[in-house]
Amino acid sequence: LKPLSDHIMSSDYRNPPAYGEPVQQGYGDWEGFPGVPSLRFQRAAEDQFRVNQVDLRAAMQQALQQKAMQLRPAQQAAPASPDVVQPPRIWGHRPSFRKMLAGGNKRLVLTDPPSSVNDYYKNEVSGPFGCTYDDLTMTFFATDPGSRGGGDGKVVALHGGLENKALVVADKLANPAAISVYEPGKSVCVVTDEGIFVYTRSGDGEFGAAETFKARQIADQRGLRGIARTEAGGILTFLRGRIRIYDGYAHDGEERLISETDYQRTVEQFGISRAREKVSFLDVCDNKLAISDLGKQCISLWEIEESTHTTAVHFLRVINVGAYDDPRGRRNMPVPNGLCAFASGIRLDGEGWVICADAVGRSLQVWDNQLRFVTRVFSPSRLPYISGFYIEGDGHMLVCDRRNEYGGLRCYLMEGKDNIAPAARDFAVAARHVQQMQHGYSRS
Repeated sequence: LKPLSDHIMSSDYRNPPAYGEPVQQGYGDWEGFPGVPSLRFQRAAEDQFRVNQVDLRAAMQQALQQKAMQLRPAQQAAPASPDVVQPPRIWGHRPSFRKMLAGGNKRLVLTDPPSSVNDYYKNEVSGPFGCTYDDLTMTFFATDPGSRGGGDGKVVALHGGLENKALVVADKLANPAAISVYEPGKSVCVVTDEGIFVYTRSGDGEFGAAETFKARQIADQRGLRGIARTEAGGILTFLRGRIRIYDGYAHDGEERLISETDYQRTVEQFGISRAREKVSFLDVCDNKLAISDLGKQCISLWEIEESTHTTAVHFLRVINVGAYDDPRGRRNMPVPNGLCAFASGIRLDGEGWVICADAVGRSLQVWDNQLRFVTRVFSPSRLPYISGFYIEGDGHMLVCDRRNEYGGLRCYLMEGKDNIAPAARDFAVAARHVQQMQHGYSRS
């Protein structure tokens, strides 16, 4: 077995202390936290942001036009001028868990924010399911499914310019669930019980309370789960055991399926046979796709291939993370590291590492880009029943409190901090060996 990284010590792979153990205090860098009026940047910084935003928006539009042309073989986009400011990454600025843990005896720690931060997000939605973040406008988006079958779901935006009020992007929706940024600074895509909708801003100035959004339906399907944008502009989702990619540039009501991959048969070939799949959460960054399966209780990694002639999703590896044979069974026993009582929300960092929430086990855990267990994230307080979540590049994290135990949406700051209680010697090697022998499966 090869070590995961020269930058990480074995003490990173340890069972974190129980709740209440002393941990380095301090609120960290909450100055300018996205969407919080009381912590907004000073006026000079705001003015500079507006200038930068205009430059980035122009570059973003040019890049998106080039990408649209690449999807159509008959047209070829001219190369970008070297002096053009490059737009932000399509998937936003992601953190690096490896860098957070670099430097020796470190662990990942969640810090509760000042009350003014959580108060801003509290009670804006009830039982949210999914959330995302737009780097360009510094805006969080979240979905509120509403009552079951009631058609009263909504999508909201939270930004500092909204003066302590969430902006309703769309309402009267049928169970909106997963959400992702489609065009940075411009639009988001959402899965509902009536299909996939893209909501596009009517304006292009600074985000404010007067925003309106126009809906465009690009898939009329029931039972879709999970959503993410691919580099070439496709919208990736999941339906009845298959990974699907739709053309995100399609006109309203024009459904174009680009690619379809058999998920269930593939993972079952590698020993994951528990129950029927129940994929609800997925994430895309660069050409990697991560999926958490609530039914089979597994996490899988895939690679997306996109060119003018081919769009396909290729299997990389899968691991069994189920702590119990029946996820509905006994759940009051401690959940071992690397396993989950109920795997839920999942995200990729900027280097392809995976972080997954355990809704029932009330934990967040990290695996590397080979799906080898790395660490459990320490929290000084009990985590909510997490469905979706999002971590932006500076470690600010928005969590969907599905059972509305803390007011619907909750914020944290994730940082790498010195570990007060070192792990037992060779813990990392032993834990990794057990996981690979008993729960890990990979394509050779």
